[in-house]
Amino acid sequence: MRAALSAGAKRIVLGVGGSATVDGGAGILQALGARLLDEAGHELPRGGGALNRLSRIDVSTLEPRAREVPLDIACDVDSQLLGEHGAARLFGPQKGASPAAVEQLEAALAHFAAIVARDFERDVAAVSSGGAAGGIAAGLHGVLGARLLPGVDLVLDAVGFDQALSGAALCITAEGLLDRQSLRNKGPFGVARRAAAQGVPVVALGGGIAPDVTARDFPAFAGMFSICSRPMALEEAMRDARPLLEAAAERVVRLFTAASSSRAKT
Repeated sequence: MRAALSAGAKRIVLGVGGSATVDGGAGILQALGARLLDEAGHELPRGGGALNRLSRIDVSTLEPRAREVPLDIACDVDSQLLGEHGAARLFGPQKGASPAAVEQLEAALAHFAAIVARDFERDVAAVSSGGAAGGIAAGLHGVLGARLLPGVDLVLDAVGFDQALSGAALCITAEGLLDRQSLRNKGPFGVARRAAAQGVPVVALGGGIAPDVTARDFPAFAGMFSICSRPMALEEAMRDARPLLEAAAERVVRLFTAASSSRAKT
């Protein structure tokens, strides 16, 4: 971002999701020149755990154009910063956080949100998509005024999805793991929502399907199928992803074609 600003960018689109951090975007703000200070005026170390000692955010040393250039953040989920579906509690365990660390990060993010609300007058605790990428979306919205957008809609608009879908009989989408997080407006769910507007059924393929996922959770999908045709090691699944995906897609199309043919005969 700093390089883009230095090069004269007039708008920045930042795609967030899959971050290994849970720091509310503090690291990005520090990289852009902001100083996160404790009560003694000392700079905080990097990482979300240190945010519970935050006293104020000094933006006087921020990259000059960071608050002037429009910043759009393409968010992969609609989760809020805090709570059961927030950056720490929902996504922290995926990143290796222990139960104790999750609660420490949750408390630190809550304190960070309070400081941002006090000094920048933006409530980042409850903003939709604020929990994306460990809270990066919330922090940049609060301090830099970034606009938070559903990433899937931004991408679908950019590739002309609605036009490409016109006249289609079936839409196939995919996800690395279909789990309850997929309901948070992730890619496949966004595709299904847009396809439903045109009456096109959607089938989702997943590298895996979580055991707690049921058809009732995902009524937007006509079906969900695993890409892996048998139990296999993750390394094997990743190595053979292309042929596995091709085979799964072929099975879906054959099934759909057979069902369509049967309906036509009756």
